[in-house]
Amino acid sequence: MKESDDCSLCGAGVAFKATLAALKIGRVKKFYFANNPEITSVLYSAALSFKNQEVHIYSNSWTFDEPFKTLHSFTERMFADGFEKGRQALGSIFVFPSGPPGNGLTNNIYTIGVACFGINGTMPRKSFVNSATLVSAFGQGRRRTDNGMLTVTHTYRRQTSRLCDNKFGGSSAATAILSGMIALALQANPSLSSRDIKHLLVYGFGYVQVLKMVHLAKKWKFNHQLLNLTSVWFGFQQTPADTGFELVSSSNRTCKQSPYCIDKIEHVIVNLNFVYPKHTQTILSVISPCGTESILMEQEGEPPKDENDVGKNEGVSVDAQFLSNHFWGEEMEGLWTVKIKGLGIYSYELCRIERIKMIFHGTSKNDNILMEDTVPLPSSTSSNGNTEDAGETKSKTPIILGVVFGGLLLLAVIAIAFVLKRKRYHCYYVPANAYPDEL
Repeated sequence: MKESDDCSLCGAGVAFKATLAALKIGRVKKFYFANNPEITSVLYSAALSFKNQEVHIYSNSWTFDEPFKTLHSFTERMFADGFEKGRQALGSIFVFPSGPPGNGLTNNIYTIGVACFGINGTMPRKSFVNSATLVSAFGQGRRRTDNGMLTVTHTYRRQTSRLCDNKFGGSSAATAILSGMIALALQANPSLSSRDIKHLLVYGFGYVQVLKMVHLAKKWKFNHQLLNLTSVWFGFQQTPADTGFELVSSSNRTCKQSPYCIDKIEHVIVNLNFVYPKHTQTILSVISPCGTESILMEQEGEPPKDENDVGKNEGVSVDAQFLSNHFWGEEMEGLWTVKIKGLGIYSYELCRIERIKMIFHGTSKNDNILMEDTVPLPSSTSSNGNTEDAGETKSKTPIILGVVFGGLLLLAVIAIAFVLKRKRYHCYYVPANAYPDEL
């Protein structure tokens, strides 16, 4: 990114050989002498499907700002179509900030949710607990101690003749950086599918070690079919606790109930009808047979609107879809538990779980399984049916990274991030094709 015509630099991009294509998700309309941005599902769906055979990565530094916001049906179809058929059937790669819990842009199997770290590993001011987060990146610079990131700024934000700016940051910046990392992997091996990219990213379950990711991308061989199984149950058990009130609902999932078994989970979708107290803290979680607990929602509770509202509480009914990446590599078989815990006045009256539907996505030891409910997702063999030479393939065409922005927002892709690992809870996953000296 150059500051002026004499090529003095603000910073170097992560994937500096990638080509950027700016895609608008909104427009500006005049209303009573004021400019107002208009963003609709039709507009951003069109942007996220624009030339999906040519655009490799759709980098989005925007997301919904409210929890449980669902997608329109044609947006869901757009994501599925891009993931399965985009990029010559290798799959379009959609990258978003994780955003609030239950938001439709990241709580699905087609997108990559990105969180950010603040200065010295602190939590940024605008940060959400979202089980759909797959990876994290620096949001304030390229090092732990950085409190600013150099970018080329917008014309309307320039206060001097200098074009560089250090005010850009947060999950928007982390998403852009992660998109650049993915572009580096595709430059090393353009035959990688969108699902291959996710498997490369989950090494370490947190920060992405870019050099290791690129090294693994060159040798990557993976073509296991993605399967899915659905489990639905009702009812719950009330469990009084010392610090509040818990409702627990459990179901024992066995392979005898299904024509096949998912031996290695990738994603778990949890569709819930539940009620939680509006003004007090609530924690909603799901626990795997291995003992891993994934926090789906952690609401602090809204403050009272006025003095007449003090001391009162009411239940909020929600029909939401959550995705959790926290069970990656675990087995499906065993006891699964959904738990809602209310902390505060009248929680025992207002917490309720009405219906649970869990969809398990993963792979089976039997690679020859082809069922009707198998998800036909792309693999690294989709383009030419040959994985032997995939690791030696060099990118002969530039990686096109679609930078998606609203009517008033333009994004710059910047900097190189160095990373560290985040610990898992109980069950550790080491892929079968991992290289022991590289883990």
